[in-house]
Formats: sequence, C-alpha cells, structure tokens
Amino acid sequence: MKITYFLFVLTIFFSLAACVKEPAIVVATVYDCENTLENTHPKSDLFDAFIKDRVVDGLPGMTMLIDSPEGFWAGAAGYADLPNQIPMQVCNISRIGSVTKTFTATLILQLVEAGQLELDDVMSQYLSPDLANKITNSDKITIQQLLDHTSGLADFFDNIQYSLDYFNNPSQPISAMEELRYIFNQPAKFEPGTQRKYTNINFVLLGIIAENITGKTGATLYQERIFQPLGMTNTFFKQDTNIPKAVVRGYSDEEGNKVLIDRTEMAFAHTSMAGGIVSNVIDLKKYMQAVVTQGGGLLNSAIVNDLNVVLPTPEKDATQSTKDYSFKNAGIGLGWFNLKGNTPDRNAIGHGGSMRGYQAFIAYFPATKTTLCYLVNGNDGQLDYLEDEMRGYELMALLFE
Repeated sequence: MKITYFLFVLTIFFSLAACVKEPAIVVATVYDCENTLENTHPKSDLFDAFIKDRVVDGLPGMTMLIDSPEGFWAGAAGYADLPNQIPMQVCNISRIGSVTKTFTATLILQLVEAGQLELDDVMSQYLSPDLANKITNSDKITIQQLLDHTSGLADFFDNIQYSLDYFNNPSQPISAMEELRYIFNQPAKFEPGTQRKYTNINFVLLGIIAENITGKTGATLYQERIFQPLGMTNTFFKQDTNIPKAVVRGYSDEEGNKVLIDRTEMAFAHTSMAGGIVSNVIDLKKYMQAVVTQGGGLLNSAIVNDLNVVLPTPEKDATQSTKDYSFKNAGIGLGWFNLKGNTPDRNAIGHGGSMRGYQAFIAYFPATKTTLCYLVNGNDGQLDYLEDEMRGYELMALLFE
C-alpha cells in the first residue's frame, strides 16, 4: 500500500513539474529554515495524512498548523519548488495575500485605542486635499466603512487598465498611490454604508492613513507594532522589489488547464498594505492568538470583542457566502470575517488571502480555543477549487469529527 501511494505521488509530481512554465533553477539551501517545534496533538498522524492527500489531489505544496488544548501540530507536504524537487518544510515562508489586511486593521485599531483617530471619522481628514478630491465620497466614507468594506468605492480590479499594466510588466512594483490612480474620480458602486462589497482599495487607503498619522512607512509600522513585539522573525513586508529569496515558488493555473505558471517574481508589494506580507504558519499562529486576546500584545481594549461583529446593511452584503458549505463567510467586521461553522461551536474569526501563485488562511475558534493556519503555493483554476473544498467542507471534519 505504501509503495502504491508513493508511486502515485511521484506520478502527480512529475505531471505537475512537466506542466510548469518557465521554471527557475534554484538550489535547495535557499529554502533552508529551522523548525524546533514538536508535534503533540493526538491526531498528528491524521493531520499529516490530510495535507499529503491534498497534494495528491493537485496542490503543489502546503503547510498547515493546528493548535488546541488537545495539543499542537504543524506539518508540510508537497514541494516548495516543483521543477527543482525541493520539499516543502513547515518553517518555509510564503505570501499571505489579503491576510495582510488584518495586520493593517490592527494598526488602525491601535491608533483608535491611542486616541489618534475614531472609527466614525471620515477618511478625508487623514488624506491630502489633492488626494481626497480625487476619491469619490472621501468626505462621507468613515474609517469603519473602510474596515468593514461598506465604503462603496471601486476597486483597481474594476479598471481593465490595471490588469493590462500588471501583466505587461509583472515585476514592476505598484505603490499604494499608483494603485489609487485606477479609481480616481470613478463613480461609487453604492452609497457608503448601504451595502457591503469586499474591495482592496479600502485597505490601500487604510495603509496610507496609518502612514499619514504616524509619519512612518507601513513596513516600519508592521515591524515596530506587530512583528517585533510578537517575535515574528520569519515575517516580512517589503515596499519595493526586494523579494526574500526564501519565499517558496508560487504557481498559478491561470488558464484552468492544469498548466502551472511560476508567478513568484510578480511584484512583491503590488497591493501594498492590502496584501504584501510574507510569513509562515508558525508566525501566523503567534499573530492570530495575540489578536484575539485582549492585552495579548496587540490590542488592549474591548475592541477585541468587536473584530468580527458584522453590522447589518440595508441592502446587499456580498461578503456572505452563498455556497452551501459547512464552513463559510458570514460578513466582515473590523477587518475580520465572521466565519460560520455547521454548528455554533464551530464558528470562528479569520481571514483568507489569495494572490498570483499563493493562498493563505488563518482562523481562531473561540469555543474550542483552536487556532488554524495554512499556506498553499498555488492558486487559480483547479487549485482554487481544491482550496475552496478544503476550507468549505473538509476542515470541519478534520478539526471536529
């Protein structure tokens, strides 16, 4: 049985490796990292088998971590680099995409706690007049409406020119201000506060606001206020082209034909403080647990209890899942998704992330004090489907049955 499984995995690997376009030559030592953690969870073998099966299904590679009162487990499966046959390690770092938005939300809420802004302040108070005048409803949209995606602002993805510029020069970093120009003077999607629609621009703006208030760059703010206090030594944010060499290769099934394109070299900070952080599951666990703990090193007030509280909107809430999953999105609070399990004890606070070549997810289940983090070095096409099924159905059975 073990030989059959091994041969099957090899077949999957060589099929994927053969389909990867534009492979880069990388030596294994580039991905060397240290993992001193010991798995103590009684279901460790089951968890190991689970991630190996996801790779057999077609994911290039993944890391996952589960921490609960029952014990701790972290594992890795698949490859950090397919063509060069470099196995994935638990400590490897990967892009976390929109999970970055929760870090930016934390910075904003720290400023709220410090009395440097209020949730009901309008965003134009913290932007230059020239910039504010180019953004529709900047004198109406509040900080809270940026956090909970009820601003009504257009996204840069709504502008076809963004996609053309992005793919014509993928290694060129696009700054926050450059991202904003794609929505300058664009009409609102809806009036602020009337609907909820996930929009990257909301957090591009929140990042600029945090920088304007403090006079510091986003990279410095993340480092001083989150990474360093929590000892997140494997977490990075670069607002330039300096991609950490140890980042695992990221693959995209862009055409939906299972031909993987290496997208590792795409601009590192292309979504700035809306999606540019790199981390590993070990550091993300530290972060997740600190966020949900009042006085845990990040937030000190009762605002912690409101992070995923979803305020109702009179019209459509497009952040609520319509699929009949056993674990699904139920709207966004102060930058965090309210996640509903198929029973109340399986509800969680969390956030996912997806960008070219990468997917990420972190969540905390208060009823069972369980933390879950995973990173996948592939997205689009069939890879998106596999990750959706894993998150929507399979994880509930893995964690709680």
